[in-house]
Amino acid sequence: EDKNRESLNSLLKPDDTLSKIRLKMLAVCTSAESRIDDILENLLVELANDEGEKIN
Repeated sequence: EDKNRESLNSLLKPDDTLSKIRLKMLAVCTSAESRIDDILENLLVELANDEGEKIN
């Protein structure tokens, strides 16, 4: 939990919009770059591997 918070704080910039902050939160949770395509790819790979840890 603290590790995720630290990771998120390192990505945040003062001029980030709420949408950018949410995207960065998803990126941290999915161990992806803060791009929607990368986040979705990581989630789909996990789902295909029947892991489901990040999805649940």
